[in-house]
Amino acid sequence: MNPLKSAGSNFGLKLLALLCSIMLWAYVQRQEPATVPITTRLEVRGLSDDLVATTALSQVTVIASGPRVYTNRIDPNAIRAYLDLHNRSNGQYRLDVKVEASETIRALVSVAPAPEKVDVRIQQKTKRDVPVQVEWQGEAPPGQSYGSPRLDPGYVTAVGAESDTNQVVRALARIPAGDPSVSGSYPVVPVDAQGRLVANVTLIPDNVKAQATLIATTWKRQAFVVVDHNAPPKGFEVRTVWTEPQNVMLVGPRERVMKLNSVTTDKVSLEG
Repeated sequence: MNPLKSAGSNFGLKLLALLCSIMLWAYVQRQEPATVPITTRLEVRGLSDDLVATTALSQVTVIASGPRVYTNRIDPNAIRAYLDLHNRSNGQYRLDVKVEASETIRALVSVAPAPEKVDVRIQQKTKRDVPVQVEWQGEAPPGQSYGSPRLDPGYVTAVGAESDTNQVVRALARIPAGDPSVSGSYPVVPVDAQGRLVANVTLIPDNVKAQATLIATTWKRQAFVVVDHNAPPKGFEVRTVWTEPQNVMLVGPRERVMKLNSVTTDKVSLEG
C-alpha cells in the first residue's frame, strides 16, 4: 500500500470528522436554551443511626438548563437531591439542597435545586411496641361476623422521632371483608387515638399475618309481651290484661332483634 495514499485518506477522514463536529457544535449553539424542571425525592445522607430527620419537604425540583437537544434527553432518575447531615446533632437547621448528577450531565447542562434551602429538624430516634388491630373494610354477610382474628405478630415496633412515636397507639391492618375466611399477609399503618395516620413513623415489621373465619352472630334483647285479643261480648269490657312473664328474651341475628321492641301473642278469644 502506498504510504502517501494511506496518509492522505486518513487526513481526509479526520478532516470530515472535524467538519461534522464543527457543524454539530454550531447546531447546538443555535438552539435556544431550554429549562426543564425535574421533580425528585429529597434524600437525607450522613445522619447518625440514633437520630431521625424530619424535612419540611419530601420532594424538590431540580432545574436543568441548557441546549434543548440535551435537556430533553436527561433521564430524571440520573438526578438526585439530598441534604448532607454529617456531624449534625439534635436541633433545627436550614440547610443547602445539594444536587448529584454525573459529570456527563454537568458538562452539557447546568443543574440547580429549587428551593435552594430546606428546613430540617433532627431528633433522637425512639422505639415503642404497639398492638395490632384489624379494621374490616366492608360488611360481613347478614347474621354473621368475623371471629377474633389470629395475628402474627400481635405487636409491632414503631420507630421514629419521639414526638411522632408518642402519638402512635396502635398499628392498623385494613382487611377486606366478605369472604367466608380470611388468611394472608396485610400491611399495617401507625395511627393515633383518633384513628388518624401518624406520618414519619416506620413500623417493624410493616406486614402481619391474619386469619379469621365468619361465624353466626346472635344478639339478645328483652321485649314486652303484647296480648292480641278480639272484642269482648256485648255488655263486657276489658279492664286489665297481663301475661306471665311480662317480658321475653329475644335471641337471633342482631339486625333483626334490634328492630323488635315487643312481641305479640296469638289471638286470644274473649267469647264464652
